Amino acid sequence: MTFPVYLAYKDSGVEWLGEVPEHWAVHPLKRAIERIESGTSVNAADFPAEPGSLGVLKTSCVYTGKFDWAENKTVDDEDLSRVSWSVC
Repeated sequence: MTFPVYLAYKDSGVEWLGEVPEHWAVHPLKRAIERIESGTSVNAADFPAEPGSLGVLKTSCVYTGKFDWAENKTVDDEDLSRVSWSVC
């Protein structure tokens, strides 16, 4: 997967995220999501999804009040059709 190159970047203020394009606004995730609900339980491997693969976010990714990206898990191929909601 390739991403466009921007003219200027700035520090996001988020250690694991690093730099973002200068014109982007960085806000806490809680400002972008109205609510989080547990959805359909699908079988998932206990490791993050590879780039370009479908993964699921476990509700535990926000238990501490901060987003933990490592709680994104790879969906088993046989359960891909059971994923009930996508986030873009």
